[in-house]
Amino acid sequence: MMPGTLGMVFKSVFLLLAFFLISVTIYSFALTARYENTIGATLKNALLLTVAKLPYTILMTALTVGAVVLSWWNTGILMLTIPVWILAGTGILAFINSCILRRVFRVFDEKAERRRRRRKNRYGRIRWKNNLHRQENERSRR
Repeated sequence: MMPGTLGMVFKSVFLLLAFFLISVTIYSFALTARYENTIGATLKNALLLTVAKLPYTILMTALTVGAVVLSWWNTGILMLTIPVWILAGTGILAFINSCILRRVFRVFDEKAERRRRRRKNRYGRIRWKNNLHRQENERSRR
């Protein structure tokens, strides 16, 4: 391989690793804030979410990296964006990412809610959490 081609391969590998590092970081902070888990399980789940929800991952990573790159484009823009970052930049970026992450976690929250509502007792009968089903059966027996 020529040195130019080898350099391009290393740049591509570095950018891919940086993409995964940034996206796993975004997901791991969100998972830590929303669910109770060990550190290893949180990082594993963040890596799985990075791959499973790739369109959302690309969007969040592009927003985060794009905002930082645009801020550091040149010195004039940097001097204009420093007060914006200090006052509201990270908050706005976190708000946008949280709206996207809410859509990602909605699937898991709905599954957990369905599981929470419907439990089976030791006889195999379904026990509903709110006990409305049981109350209706007791009324019909009377």
